[in-house]
Amino acid sequence: MSSEIARNISGGFFTDAAQVTVHGGSFTTVLGDYHSTTGTNVNSRRNGSSTTQLLELHLLGCVILGIDLLQEHIRVALGAVHNSQERYDPPKCHPGTREAVLTKILAWVRKDCDNLELFLWLYGPAGSGKSAIAQTIAEMCFKEETLAASFFFSRGSTGRNNEVLFICTLVYQLTISIPGMRECVEQALDRDQLLLSRSLEAQLEGLIVKPINFLAQDNCTAPALSSCPRLILIDGLDECGEPRAQAYILQVLLNAARQLLVPFKFLIASRPEHVIREAFNENSLRSLTTTLVLDNTYHPDDDIMTFLISRFEDIKNKHPSRNHLPNDWPGTENIRHLVRNSSGHFIYVSTVIKYIDSHRHWPPDRLDVILGLSNPGADTPFAGLDSLYHHILSSVANMAKVKEIFYYHLLTPLPVVTAFGIEDFFRYRRGEVRTILSDLHSIVSCHDLPGQDFVITFHHASFRDFLLDGCRSRIFFIDLHYARLTLVKAAIHHMKRTDEGGKPLTPNTSGLFRCVRDCSIC
Repeated sequence: MSSEIARNISGGFFTDAAQVTVHGGSFTTVLGDYHSTTGTNVNSRRNGSSTTQLLELHLLGCVILGIDLLQEHIRVALGAVHNSQERYDPPKCHPGTREAVLTKILAWVRKDCDNLELFLWLYGPAGSGKSAIAQTIAEMCFKEETLAASFFFSRGSTGRNNEVLFICTLVYQLTISIPGMRECVEQALDRDQLLLSRSLEAQLEGLIVKPINFLAQDNCTAPALSSCPRLILIDGLDECGEPRAQAYILQVLLNAARQLLVPFKFLIASRPEHVIREAFNENSLRSLTTTLVLDNTYHPDDDIMTFLISRFEDIKNKHPSRNHLPNDWPGTENIRHLVRNSSGHFIYVSTVIKYIDSHRHWPPDRLDVILGLSNPGADTPFAGLDSLYHHILSSVANMAKVKEIFYYHLLTPLPVVTAFGIEDFFRYRRGEVRTILSDLHSIVSCHDLPGQDFVITFHHASFRDFLLDGCRSRIFFIDLHYARLTLVKAAIHHMKRTDEGGKPLTPNTSGLFRCVRDCSIC
C-alpha cells in the first residue's frame, strides 16, 4: 500500500477505528452522501448523513468522485472567477465613472426574465474599459446575490485562454450558488466519470441543463430555484482561443437558454471581432439579445476627466516627493490634452497614470515624456498599450494590404477616407477592404454609408503615434517615405489610364493630383 494512501487512512477515513489492517488493494473515495445508484434520485441522496464517507477496495487504484473530481479538473482555471486570488486587484470602474453604463446593465440584470432579452452583449474597441465594467458588475451582483457564475477569459493565462474548462468552471460555481445543484452534479459525475472530458454540449447538458431542469420540476426545490442567482457573466470572449471556439461557445449558450426551464441571463463582454459580430447577427441569437456599445453615447471623455483628476490628486498626496510638487501641477490644459489623446478609451489614460505614478521618478518629468516634451530614453511609457496593438495586428491575415490601407489613411489629402475610395485607388475588388479589415474592428472604426460603402477611422488617436514610431511598432512600423512612394506610384498609374478616346478613366483626377503633390513633399 502506498504511503499516500496510508496517510489518507490514518488522516481520518477510518476515524475512531482501532487495529485496522489493510492488505493490498486500492481505494475509491466518494465524498458526500453515498447511496446505491439503482432506483435512487437526488432527494434520496439529500436525506442521508452529510458526513458519510465510503472506501471501496479495488485492485487498480484510487479514484476520486463527485465535487473533488470537478475541483481537481478546473484547478488551472481558478483565475477565471471574478473574485479569485489570481486576478487580485483586477481593473474596475473608478468611483464616479461609467455610472450610466452600469445603471443600464443593472437594470437589465434586475428586470424579470421574459425570455426575450436573455443575452446582453457589451462590446467596444480595444481598451474601451469592457473588463473594468464587467468586473464592477460582477462585484455588485455578487453582493446583491444575483451572480450565479462568471468566467474571465485571458489570452495570457493557461486555463483561461481557450474553451476547454469553460463549462466545468461555471458548473462548480453553480454548485455553490444554486441550492440542490451540488447533489445533481455529483450524481451526474458518479454515473459518468468521463463527462468532464466530453464536448461542451455534453458537459452543459449533463451538468447544467438537466440538473437545473430537474430542480425546476421538483416540488421541494422549485421555489428556491425561482429566487436563486441567475446571471452568468463572461468577459473577454474574444480572448478565447481561435475564432471558431468563440462562435462555438455562443452557440452552446444559446442552446442552453432554449432548453432551460428556468431562464438564466448571460452578460457577454468582448471586442466586436468578426466571428462574434456574425454570431450575434444570426436571427436565433439576435432575437434574444440586447446590445450595449461603448461609444460616445455614454460621454467617456467626462469619465476620463474625472479619472485623471482623481488619480493626479492621489499622486500629489501619496508620492514621496509630494511636498515638493508644484501646486498647479499637472495643470488643466495638460489634463485636457490627455483626454483628447485618449479618444474616449480608458486604456490610454490608465497606461499614462501607471507610468507617471512611479515612486522612483519625478512625476512632472514623466508627464513631459507623455506629452512629447522630453525624450523617454530607454523608458517604454506605452508598453501596455503597445502590447495590445501588437496582439491585434498579429492576427491579421494580409498585413501587406492592411499597410496599404494605413498608407492611404495617413497620407491622403481627401477629407474622408472611404472603403470604395481605397478600393478604387489600389484597384481592389469591390468589398475587399471590408474583408481585409475584418480582424481590426478593435482599433479601426467602420461607419456605414449608403450603398455598402463605409468611412474608415482609427478608434485611438494614439494608434497613429504607434505606427509611426519604429521602436514601438517594430514589424508594423509605417515608413512614411516608403508610404508616400507607394501612393505616388498608384496615383501615377491611374492618371496614365485613358479610354479609347484618350479621356482619363479615373474620375477623381484632381484628388489624385493632390495626392501626388502632397505625397511628393518629403
